[in-house]
This record gives sequence, structure tokens and C-alpha cells, in this order.
Amino acid sequence: MEQPDALILTGIGIGTSFSVLVLLLVAVLVIRQVSRLFDKEDQEDLASQEEDAPAVDTEARNRATAAAIAVTALLESRPYLRSPSSDD
Repeated sequence: MEQPDALILTGIGIGTSFSVLVLLLVAVLVIRQVSRLFDKEDQEDLASQEEDAPAVDTEARNRATAAAIAVTALLESRPYLRSPSSDD
């Protein structure tokens, strides 16, 4: 291979690599902008859903917590009710 052919092939290789680099850069930037657009829409949807959501029922939450504590206490006080995989 002669010197001019080697320089041409080297130039083609360098040009191709930089072209791919720029193409990937543009793709990442486009994907980021699209992602931000969708994220902005999702945030607006979540904000409107939070406004429409009913208030948290603290009494129901307290009853559920009490029930979970009672079941845990019952299982700990009676070894035959424990699952076989529990470690002692």
C-alpha cells in the first residue's frame, strides 16, 4: 500500500469515528430532552392527582398498625405458629 492510500484510509477512519461520536452525542441529547418532556408531564399529572386524592384516614392507619403489632406479638409468643424458616 502506498503512502497516499494509507493517508486516505486513516482520514476515512478518523472521520468515521468522529461522525459516530457526534451521532451518539446528538442521540443522547435528544433522548434527554424527550425524557425531560415526559417527566414534566408526569409531574403535572401527579400534582393534579394529589389535589384530587382524599385525605389520609389516620384512624384506619392506626388500626392497621395495631393489627400488625398484634399479629407480630402473637407469632412471637407462640412458637408453633411461626413459619419453619424463621431463625432462632
